[in-house]
Amino acid sequence: MGIAFGTQLARHVGMKYLLLVAFLVSGFHLAAQDSDLNFYLRSGINFNTSSLGLDSGLTSAGQILNQEIPNNGYHLGFSLREYKNDGQFLALDAGYHETSFDLVGIDPNGNPVTQTLTSQTIQAAISPGFRLFRFIRAQAGINCVFQLNEDFQSTFDSYKLGYRLGSGLDFGNISIDAMYIASFMSTDGTFSNIPLSSNTSNYLLGLSVKL
Repeated sequence: MGIAFGTQLARHVGMKYLLLVAFLVSGFHLAAQDSDLNFYLRSGINFNTSSLGLDSGLTSAGQILNQEIPNNGYHLGFSLREYKNDGQFLALDAGYHETSFDLVGIDPNGNPVTQTLTSQTIQAAISPGFRLFRFIRAQAGINCVFQLNEDFQSTFDSYKLGYRLGSGLDFGNISIDAMYIASFMSTDGTFSNIPLSSNTSNYLLGLSVKL
C-alpha cells in the first residue's frame, strides 16, 4: 500500500501544494527561535460525518440511486508545535486524508448497484491553542484542503477552506488528538446527472509520535 500511495501522491499533488507546506514550515522555523519547537509524525482514523444530499435520482446509465453511505477513512501526516513559556502554542498540521461514499440503488434490470465516490485530499492547517498542566491541549484554526481525486473534484470543485477544533493529550513522546474538521459552507455539484450538495465534516482520532 505504501508504494501505491507514494506513486499516486507524486502523480496528483501539484508543486503549488508542496510550496505552500514548505512556506508554512519555514515560517515556523523563523518564528520558533525563542520557543520550543517539536516535530511529530501522526496517523489515525477519519470518521466521515459528511453528506452528499442524495435523495433519489436517475443516472445517465439508467440506474436509480437513492441511498448514500459515508465510509470512514484514514489520515497520514506530520505536526509541528511551537510552545511558548506561557502555555500558548501554535500548531501546523499537514497530511493526506481519505474517505469515501457508496451511492446505492438499482439498475434498469432491478439489480442492486453501488457506485463509490472517493475523497482524497492534502490538508494543511494552522491552529493556535493553549496547554494546561503540560499535557492537556486545546486548539482551533483554519484548514486548507486540496482535492486530489479527479472524480470528486469534477463533481463538486470541492471546498478549499474550512475550520478545525480539537483537543489532545501528551504523554512523553506520544500524543493523542481528537479533532473536528468541516467546510464553512456546502458545495453543489452533479454526479451521473444527479444533483448533489457536499457538506463536508469529519471527526479525526489520531496518534502522534514525537521525533
